[in-house]
Amino acid sequence: MSKGQPAGYNRAEELRRGLAALGQELPELAQERLLTYLDLLARWNRVHNLTAVRDPEAMVAYHLLDSLAGRPWLPEGPLVDLGTGAGLPGLVLAIAEPDRPVTLVDSAAKRTRFLHQVVGALGLERVEVFQARMEAWRPAEPVEVVTARALTSMPELVELAAPLLTPTGRLVAWKGVWPEAGAEGVAVEAVHPVTVPGIDGARHIVVARPGV
Repeated sequence: MSKGQPAGYNRAEELRRGLAALGQELPELAQERLLTYLDLLARWNRVHNLTAVRDPEAMVAYHLLDSLAGRPWLPEGPLVDLGTGAGLPGLVLAIAEPDRPVTLVDSAAKRTRFLHQVVGALGLERVEVFQARMEAWRPAEPVEVVTARALTSMPELVELAAPLLTPTGRLVAWKGVWPEAGAEGVAVEAVHPVTVPGIDGARHIVVARPGV
């Protein structure tokens, strides 16, 4: 049991139940890596304040399950996660899909140092980490999907994602309440309401095609 974890609470079982509720399956190795990621995050949080959510039960829901909730709508191919913070959702998705090339971009040095440690500790060979301003950073080649969670408004996300994507690429955004103020002019392809175990608030996965 991890430090700070309430007696009788089983994170591994909570994760398994959450995955089942989302209609997803992950190999045991991926599940173990996700929990190791939470352990590392909890350790760094005590010093560096990477995330606001620190309760062990809430971390499974808000960090792991919420990030995984968008998987069904991710196009295949290389993925860039903008403003990834502590790796949400990009690092969680990389653990779940280890064959997918994933690039994590954040401007804060303490966050990218943490991400480098997790990538090394878990042996995530297809993950790259860049410390850079989102407005200025560009991939070596355009990618098929850009993700962002709780980052900024949809119009701003579309503007940030457009230069990074192939002509057929998609922006997949994790949102709370939808429709969002100011998003009327965005070329939204689909909006998927999702129910995330352990999260009471509204959650939506919004897919847009900035190239349209």
